[in-house]
Amino acid sequence: MQMVLQDKHNMLYRLVLDAMLVSVALILSYIESFIPLSFLYIVPGLKLGLANIPVVFAVYNLSVRDGIAVAAMKIALTALLFGSPVSFLFSLMGTVFSLTIMISLKKFFTKKKLTFIGVSCICAAFFNIGQLTAAAFIFKSLSPLFYLPSLIIGGAIFGILCGVLLNLTSALLQNRRCFRQFKH
Repeated sequence: MQMVLQDKHNMLYRLVLDAMLVSVALILSYIESFIPLSFLYIVPGLKLGLANIPVVFAVYNLSVRDGIAVAAMKIALTALLFGSPVSFLFSLMGTVFSLTIMISLKKFFTKKKLTFIGVSCICAAFFNIGQLTAAAFIFKSLSPLFYLPSLIIGGAIFGILCGVLLNLTSALLQNRRCFRQFKH
């Protein structure tokens, strides 16, 4: 009986942590919508990617399952609150590509070999590749791939920013009692 209650407590605790990370992702997405990147008119759709910080945090400091749950809820709620069916598809494809590489990076590299800056840059590149794949599918043309070099460069620059923020955030939070018990 004690074990069953402990498991239910852990599941509830983990659900609350995931919900908090989804909330942070939604707030960051909303804030990001007010940051004008229109001066980069040659690269449509370029964003800072701040809303992905909680996803990376969840994958690396909780579990892959938590990261997938946070990402799925972030995609669904962001599309529902701020987007459209097309933005949902773009975000879904980008996230699938990005999460796939993130999970692979976590499996094959330690944090000492690949920092959050490296992870964020690589994941940003794969997110952009996923979005361009969605665009090529929607437009039935390979012409969106023309933007790949610019998006890779922009993604690397903003990936560095997100990686630095993730290093700071992770250092502050990962040893807190609420996250420590799920560290693996």
